[in-house]
Amino acid sequence: MPASRQRRKTRSDGAPAELESAAATAREPAPAEAVLALQRGAGNAATARLLAPARPTVQRFAELEHKAIGDRAVSDVEFRISPTGKMHMDDVNMTYGDLVALGDYFSSPDEITSLAAKPGKTKNTIGEVYYALFVSVRGQDEKALMGKMFDATAKDAVNERFYRLAAANISHFPNPQSGDVDMDPRTKAKQRDKQGPVGEPATYREGHERAVRRAIELGKSGRPIGGALAIDAFYSHFLTDAFSAGHIRTPRVTAVNYWHRKVPDFNARFQNWLGDTVAFWVSHNGGQLEQMAPRGTVRKGARKAVKDALKTMPAMSFGDVVGLAVHDYDSERGVVVRIGGKKMRMVGDGHLLDPEGDDDATTVKAAQQTMDLAVKAVQSSQRDIEKAYEMGAAGSELDAAVANLTREGKGLFLAERLVPVPVPDAELTAADKSLPWAFENVDDLLKDKRMRRALTIFANNKAAMFDAIMDDPQIDKVAKQGLQLMVRTPMESTDPNTIIKLFREILAHAP
Repeated sequence: MPASRQRRKTRSDGAPAELESAAATAREPAPAEAVLALQRGAGNAATARLLAPARPTVQRFAELEHKAIGDRAVSDVEFRISPTGKMHMDDVNMTYGDLVALGDYFSSPDEITSLAAKPGKTKNTIGEVYYALFVSVRGQDEKALMGKMFDATAKDAVNERFYRLAAANISHFPNPQSGDVDMDPRTKAKQRDKQGPVGEPATYREGHERAVRRAIELGKSGRPIGGALAIDAFYSHFLTDAFSAGHIRTPRVTAVNYWHRKVPDFNARFQNWLGDTVAFWVSHNGGQLEQMAPRGTVRKGARKAVKDALKTMPAMSFGDVVGLAVHDYDSERGVVVRIGGKKMRMVGDGHLLDPEGDDDATTVKAAQQTMDLAVKAVQSSQRDIEKAYEMGAAGSELDAAVANLTREGKGLFLAERLVPVPVPDAELTAADKSLPWAFENVDDLLKDKRMRRALTIFANNKAAMFDAIMDDPQIDKVAKQGLQLMVRTPMESTDPNTIIKLFREILAHAP
């Protein structure tokens, strides 16, 4: 890192809409304005809590993986969170990697800024930032911090936003539509619709250019570079997603739309199946009152409990299932890509850290390559901000700075030129080819050997959503038994026949 970064201080620049940084090596306190940027019975509450997802389970590079990439890439910068706007010894510092990882939990750095400026532990306060940082990203014990740093309303707000963002998460996929892999990267970097940038390339480009613009402004005014670095750290989240095998060639949007048209009522079928499954177990294994109650009454109550528990969750379409199954399959196997003309394998979510624990030497090597290249991309992105800051200090304007930073890449920033490109199927072995997903009908999809494996991985990954429920002493043991034996155990099976039987039951259930 340039020596000039090693002792950088942070001071007010009058920009409350961004986070500011303080050098980790110096550990010097940031001034006041520095981080303003930053059943047993059917139908009862217990059943609703039983069925409500305990924590986010959508698959992307896991939070610790995003954090590890960012921390290794830029180790000497931290961002201070101060809800009072005044320096205090209890203020929390976030690492570069923390901010990279938070891209899964907030829509922009400005959202973090706004919440961080509001003291409190509840929803719509800094409590949300604390929950996302300490629990979701760092994996700290939620119980030890509940009531101290955040409360249940803050937790629920973070998780609801996570699912809402995940439901429209094409910003995390470099090739979200069929045919995108053949598109010129310069074109992909400029794709927009009425809602904003489309796909990971355009999302990263917009955020990176915003960071460059801010660096120019700060350089011109002689203020610290921290705000620009914070913006780029947040948007580097999307850059790092482009190195995850499960993201590289998954046509997320096309798969969702294709299968939603064929199975438009999957979410209703799933919810009714889940409610009826719990009701069946309670009716046959509960206490005397439950067993004597009319079956229709028990089922109606259980269905309502499911709908109430999931009302804040985005609907899950069959297209979501298929798209995420493709993602999970590639994440497990890895994907062969080209970077700078060289072929190599990238690993996916959950395989980046601690590769020594894997018996496959190929996976170990691929994990090391994936980490090294993702780190290099984040460092390249950060260096653009350093250079833009220096150019701003020298009087350069934005257009000239962007032209300078993209000249060698003929319109692409260096980090964009490092993004892996999937090798075409024609050049791959049968095992490494893209997973077929656009079948004529559901029956053909469920018969395909590789898709059956993909759906098995998908179900196995989602089974973990019930972990917290099984440990909850307030949930009746009979309900837990039903959930475990009739839902979770089948989902955990490594036998594709068991998983496919589960999907057939859901698909055959009345919506």
